[in-house]
Amino acid sequence: MRHGADDKTLKSVTEETHAVGGEGRRAERDRIGEGRGGEERRGDCHLSRECASVLQRGAKLSPESHDAAKQPTTSSLMEAKMRAAVFLALVLYLCLISMTAAASDQNSRPCLLSNRTTAYKTFLQRHILEGAPSTEDQNAWEALLRSKKFCFRPTQSFLPESERQRVEAVCSPSGGKTFEGNMCISKQPFSFITVRVEHGTCGIKRIERQTRHLILACEKLRNVCQPVHFEGNPMNLSPDKNMPDCGLGRASAGVRTTAGLLSALSLLLVALEVAL
Repeated sequence: MRHGADDKTLKSVTEETHAVGGEGRRAERDRIGEGRGGEERRGDCHLSRECASVLQRGAKLSPESHDAAKQPTTSSLMEAKMRAAVFLALVLYLCLISMTAAASDQNSRPCLLSNRTTAYKTFLQRHILEGAPSTEDQNAWEALLRSKKFCFRPTQSFLPESERQRVEAVCSPSGGKTFEGNMCISKQPFSFITVRVEHGTCGIKRIERQTRHLILACEKLRNVCQPVHFEGNPMNLSPDKNMPDCGLGRASAGVRTTAGLLSALSLLLVALEVAL
């Protein structure tokens, strides 16, 4: 009987030992599982941060963000092009002003500097001819016009070669008064011959001797004011005593020129400021 009781006791102790061991193993497995779960959770957290970083970089590289990043650069280029266009437009405007001013100044008053160096020589060839007839003989005049190839000019006036110095003096304070534009009118009348020619045939229509005040265009050539054009005086006008002598001009013309230059300089400075 005692042997049976001992067997029961031993069996009870063994079962308790197995139970305790099983619980320990379960606790160990649970601990290991918790460790693995923690590592998995930490890994998930790490992956989440990487995904968030990738998503952020993707957002930066998205087409919308890329276009938005390029937009300020495109705008800057457009502004630069607009400034360049404005600058070129202003430069062209200044060039036009300069050319217009040069053209108007050339005819604004007498005795302004000119680069037409042969203009006076042409004037002499057309109006003060050596060997020109001193009479009103039509045949003599027709022969002269044909030899000089002047048949294309319907109305032509000729001064005696002996009056050359007096004619030149019209473009000076001693011999002329300012008329209009770049022209002066002689203080004293001149006698000359006017020939009217049939167009295209060089036939003489009429020759008449006239006594009038000369109206001449005067320009400064090589620092000397000389006649360059003969203007008709059909109304037989006389000089205005209130006008300045030829070549003296008016102070206001110089003031206008200076003001024009200052305006052009101001526009140029504005253009440079816009371009920069």
